Formats: sequence, structure tokens, C-alpha cells
Amino acid sequence: MFSYGWYLENPVGEDGGNTLVKVGRAINVKSRLLQHLQGSRAHIPEPISVVRIFECEQDDLVRVEAMFHRLLATAGHMNPRRAAGSRSEVGVEWFQTNEAFLDAIAQALGLRTAYIGDAV
Repeated sequence: MFSYGWYLENPVGEDGGNTLVKVGRAINVKSRLLQHLQGSRAHIPEPISVVRIFECEQDDLVRVEAMFHRLLATAGHMNPRRAAGSRSEVGVEWFQTNEAFLDAIAQALGLRTAYIGDAV
């Protein structure tokens, strides 16, 4: 899970506690981050900031990611910048949430915390 420094320093939620965080899965986190930075959809000149890395068995990655997204969506932590009803995949992994909620989901899913980043 990562974000951009600007989002972490300037939360976008009306209450000031939530900000935009990308929630995704990867077998190799370093490789996935490099892929994101080099991707055609990621033209943001700011470095990324890793917020959390949670671990699970490789066979569970798809299921765990889907459940993480479902719980975030059910709690109303959707990306407010994503157009309602959009069929595009752009922005689908971005959620307006906070670290405490991410940690609570990870604990409920029985995930191991591999990294806790400094979220300003």
C-alpha cells in the first residue's frame, strides 16, 4: 500500500483523517513499485511513499486483495476522485482511508505486517 507524499501531508478527506492510498497486491513488492513508476498511467513526478506491506500466502493474494477492496468499499472509503459507475480500471485500487483502518482490516484477515512506513 502506498501513496504520494502530498496526499499524506495534506489529507483529502473532509474530516482531515483520511487520504488517498493505493491498495494492491504483488508477489515482489519492489518490482511492482518500479512497474508502477514506469507505467503509462503513473505520470506523477512525486516519489511514492510505502504506507504498509502486509503478507499472506501467495495462493491467497487475489482473494485477500479482493476482500481488502470489498471491506474498504463497504465502509465508504471509496476514491472520491473516481467517477461513479466508471468502467475504467484507472483509480480502482485507490481508496480514501487511513492507516488505522488498513491495520484493522489486515488484522481481521490474519495478515502479517512486513513493513510500516512513516506516513508523515
